[in-house]
Amino acid sequence: MQGILGQSKATAILQSALASDRTHHAWIFHGNEGVGKFTTANAFARILLCHDPQTDLAGQREACGGCESCKRIDHPEAVHPDLHIVQKELAAQSSVATVRSRKLLSIPVDLLREYVIGGETSDGKFHDAAASKSPALRHGKVFIIDEAHLLAPVGQNTLLKTLEEPPPNTYFILVTHQLDQLLITIRSRCQAVSFASLPDEVINQWLANNELNLTERETQWFIHFCNGSLGLAEMTRKFELVQWARDLLPGVMELSRGKAAPMLGSDTAEKIDALAKTWVDSHKGASKEAANKMAAHLMFHLLGQYARSRMQHIAESAPVNDPITNEQQLGPWLCLIDSLTISQKALSSNVNLTLVMDHLFSHWQQAVNAQCYEPLQWQ
Repeated sequence: MQGILGQSKATAILQSALASDRTHHAWIFHGNEGVGKFTTANAFARILLCHDPQTDLAGQREACGGCESCKRIDHPEAVHPDLHIVQKELAAQSSVATVRSRKLLSIPVDLLREYVIGGETSDGKFHDAAASKSPALRHGKVFIIDEAHLLAPVGQNTLLKTLEEPPPNTYFILVTHQLDQLLITIRSRCQAVSFASLPDEVINQWLANNELNLTERETQWFIHFCNGSLGLAEMTRKFELVQWARDLLPGVMELSRGKAAPMLGSDTAEKIDALAKTWVDSHKGASKEAANKMAAHLMFHLLGQYARSRMQHIAESAPVNDPITNEQQLGPWLCLIDSLTISQKALSSNVNLTLVMDHLFSHWQQAVNAQCYEPLQWQ
């Protein structure tokens, strides 16, 4: 785990568990998106599955790199029979037709039964429990459930018995950025490891290694937008989200001053839709609905981060004894943040994307002009 950036506390907990030779069988890795949870889960699994783990002079346990298990994990095209990664995209490979036709917005219980815990799926077929089978390489098994918060309560409850009575040398790692979506009964049976946002120095080093030709102001925006997430940094580079900021934020600023920006709603909707299409085209079996949700999440994050940065700028120069002026200056941005939250809920309820974005900015313009900063409402 030496290559894990900025997560010394998390890796120290895992190294302590490995050194004790009494590693807990169930873990939850939680923290913001893109901070190394899934990468660490894979590195941890590599050590757990290694046939001859080594301890360096600093007392750190690492995989040997030479055994059959390490070679399979390190080879990008090899399949490791004892490392099972469960993600929503796995539904595309399911033998259950209803699972294959899903929109990949969740991890259905049938997927757990088919690939982890066994049992009868909705098509009437019975599946042996992969968790109960003997390790193919005769050492151990690791199940990584990515985005574990996408498990519905019924799925989590179905997994509970396996977590309570795990087979020998079998480990489960649940990865999530929404810990509160996991049932208390699940959390109580797992050892939780918190992953922190990465420091700005890590993002700066990433920028130094990836020449993006940004101005100094754009660099500061990039660091603020990524908010300590290398995953988000890579998404920002790949999908040119800096261009989103260049195109959209001037219009947002105009609206905050009471001026018109009539195309802002349709422009944001078009950018969300274009990114979602690019994602689907570049990811085999990807769901357009899931891609829309991901792209909209990025757009709302961009707008929310900008609103918070404007509030911080205002607060730094705000007069201490003038609450009326402060409210007038901060009100538009507080209204935007509240309205963004409501707009996200509307999208989750399948309201048309362009309608949501048009309504968001139309309402915000009216609120700014009237200086009545109530968040928008959906009937």
